[in-house]
Amino acid sequence: VVYVNRILIRDSPFLFDADSAAFILNGDSLAGNGLHFGKVISNAELGITGDNHFDTLILKSNTALWGSNTIGTFLWQARASLLLLSPGSTQTILDTMIFNGACEGISGIETIMAGNTATIFKASGSVFFDRVVLEDILAGGSAVFTANNSVLNGTCTGWNSSNAPSPRNLFWVANSGSWSDTSHWSLSSGGPGGECAPTPLDEVTVDALSFSGADTLTDDLSFSTCNDFDYSAAPASTFASSSSLLDVYGNLVLSSSVNYLPGTVRLRSSLPSRN
Repeated sequence: VVYVNRILIRDSPFLFDADSAAFILNGDSLAGNGLHFGKVISNAELGITGDNHFDTLILKSNTALWGSNTIGTFLWQARASLLLLSPGSTQTILDTMIFNGACEGISGIETIMAGNTATIFKASGSVFFDRVVLEDILAGGSAVFTANNSVLNGTCTGWNSSNAPSPRNLFWVANSGSWSDTSHWSLSSGGPGGECAPTPLDEVTVDALSFSGADTLTDDLSFSTCNDFDYSAAPASTFASSSSLLDVYGNLVLSSSVNYLPGTVRLRSSLPSRN
């Protein structure tokens, strides 16, 4: 096993052969130039550049892929995180691609420049995603592409949508807690928890029955989403999301009585009146 922080190689051909070793990245960049890697595992947020070949690529955090890559086995092991693809690029899957979110938090794939498309290509077989938000991602090749429990935004041709989620009105309940904790999401104000974390379709309300004191709602995910986010009726409390990316697809309404420790908030609605 070889542990590295960054890989920067400018000349090709060059082979990282992982038949007997795995390259484990703990840094933020892998810059290649048409290189052939054996097995690469990334434990941290990562940017990959160059049109490379990976026998196995395992990603465990937010990642940006610049260029068109050929990947034998692609395993997404990042909980509620975001994969960014460069516009016009094609990621060719030779064997297996596993890309899932969870009830505790949806994962996402989108292009680095909104409104531009990128392609995931597989010649045959199948690709099955679960609990993912796709935006401007095309499915290419003769494989069967299925997005289960998922949200398709923008241009997403070639995908079969199954068990598409319905919009919900979600309320934060039961005082302090983490965004990923389903016991804090309810279908009624002050009601029982147990709902999955919000998707881009869901209205989120934090109100007078959300907290009993000076409590804290912590967005513990690196990528989270909702439609409207209404924090206007909450009592004095804290919303902490310093290390997260929150996509709000509708209105964002805040209260002066709340202490905000924000990370990055993106207002994603295409309707000017909703931003």
